Amino acid sequence: MELGLDFDDTDFVEKIKEKQTLSSYNAKICYQKWFLDDRADNGKNDPATLYKYRGDYYHHHEDYNTAIKCYIRSLESLGSHNRTMRRELTDSLARCYIRVKDYCTAKQYVDKVLSDCLTIDHWCQALLLKQQFLCCSGNYTEEVKVLQQLITNFYGNVHFWVKLGVAYRNILELKQCDKTSADSTSAEHSPKVHDSIKSKGTVVSDNDSIVHQNSSTQCQTVIQDVNDECCKRIENHNVRVPANNCTMRTSHLNTCCVSDVEHMELTSGYPLKLMLLTCLIRTRMILFSVQFTVDSFVKHRNTKQVEKLSEQIKELCSDNAVIDKATQFLKVDMHEEESSDIDDKQGSQDAKALMENKITSEEFNQKWFSWIRREHIC
Repeated sequence: MELGLDFDDTDFVEKIKEKQTLSSYNAKICYQKWFLDDRADNGKNDPATLYKYRGDYYHHHEDYNTAIKCYIRSLESLGSHNRTMRRELTDSLARCYIRVKDYCTAKQYVDKVLSDCLTIDHWCQALLLKQQFLCCSGNYTEEVKVLQQLITNFYGNVHFWVKLGVAYRNILELKQCDKTSADSTSAEHSPKVHDSIKSKGTVVSDNDSIVHQNSSTQCQTVIQDVNDECCKRIENHNVRVPANNCTMRTSHLNTCCVSDVEHMELTSGYPLKLMLLTCLIRTRMILFSVQFTVDSFVKHRNTKQVEKLSEQIKELCSDNAVIDKATQFLKVDMHEEESSDIDDKQGSQDAKALMENKITSEEFNQKWFSWIRREHIC
């Protein structure tokens, strides 16, 4: 039977492999700030990428108006298929409009970023962008709601608790300012005050009293300081934003006011001071819990932060019994959360499911601040 196993003569000839000649790699050499040079507009470079580089450069150097123009040119040159870069440009435009205090336009771009969330990371970054927008525009009640949503899904993130504590502190200062203004207004209409003013020969108008002017100016000064401090805390691309670039305009001061209805909805009747205390204690506990798993320089930084938190806690509440009760409750609460394997649950959810699963302020407060009523502190 023929098996077809015959060999050709070429099978016994030694084959010499030819070595492939390799040519040297000619790397592209880019001189410093090449993307700003007019020679970069020679058609060899992608215009969308080129203008994005320019926008990033001007954004880093705080020339936000020029950065906006570059980002818009980049968007106009960008193809519809490049969804990732379009999202980055939209995010950058929102941040630039926040810096120049054009909050109406900034909100439009923030909403675009929120509507284009495909993953949990996208959703988280979009909510952080919205939180920064609300903080700079002075809408602290909505900022708290965004942070509540973030903490519900990422309860172990220390930065979210820090931001929530700052938001509560801002609202607390505004409420104290409103109270001071109301007391001054009441004193203005007091007969004794009118008699005292008349005795000094000062003319008081119904529409524009001296007492009301002083209290109003003082209240706006406090609001101004609160917003400037908020804007200084914004961390984006390692750029530290100076306070004078984030000063609130007078037309936006009314967004800082917190009505009694909003306050009740936000706190569910819990004392705001104790809610702030809870945020500080939980932040300190989270930093403590990671001390054995971080490098030495991070451990040193966390130790300093813990010391500052301890000082703030003491300033906020001098009663050690209250602090101990909160700490004991939060210890048990954190242990229960860790044992429920929430991280595994998060991994199985998509961004759309997380966005649709919104928590109310009442539910959030019941979950994290129930120790206040349980210990009959309020």
